[in-house]
Amino acid sequence: MGIPTAADSVPPRPRPSFEVLLITPEGVTRADLARVIERGARVLGSRLAVQARAKSSHEELVRVATDVASLAASEGLPWFVNGDPALALALGAHLHVPGSLAPEGLRARMHDAWISRVAHTDADVDEAAAAGFDAVVVSPIFEVPGKGAARGKGAITRAAKAHPGLYVIALGGIDAGRASACFEAGADAVAVMRAPFSDAAFFERLPPRRAGNDARGHAFARPIERVFRPRRR
Repeated sequence: MGIPTAADSVPPRPRPSFEVLLITPEGVTRADLARVIERGARVLGSRLAVQARAKSSHEELVRVATDVASLAASEGLPWFVNGDPALALALGAHLHVPGSLAPEGLRARMHDAWISRVAHTDADVDEAAAAGFDAVVVSPIFEVPGKGAARGKGAITRAAKAHPGLYVIALGGIDAGRASACFEAGADAVAVMRAPFSDAAFFERLPPRRAGNDARGHAFARPIERVFRPRRR
């Protein structure tokens, strides 16, 4: 499966403050994606964002990203492609940078799209800020099998205080009951992967982010909330 043709975009709307980043699990079907995204959008509205992620093959990433593009657009949600700048540009998505992708030149290449970067260390946060990125996914906050030692809530607070202009997204072992602790530590959003697919009431049980977190003084030059419509053929 090749990269789709470039997407037409509608003008950007005001920047949202999304509170939940839904990351697609491996092998997810379109039906399951539609079910979870529609339920999340019904509860959270544009406080939900989606990241298309698939590590098994490029073809699988294209499939998942194409599904996410249409589903997110239908719900008016911001969304990201994981690790593939060309695909993100073709679909009109924002970009998430994993540890395997070099950050050099990405800011210029991605134009006004948002760029988030995984941050497994405080140094990763500093590098994201230096590269002009917009967000960091601080991980793992809580213990996750095979993901190394938990960094704890302090990693969230350090990232938020060191670079107030970065959007801080907490990832790793987060369920509905742990989200409050992440928000209180300074997270702008929490990232989840499997929980919403196994817990039908996940979104309903999430606590709201406290309004005080919006006072960290974010100075975003690039809007994130945009809706992209596939080009008609």
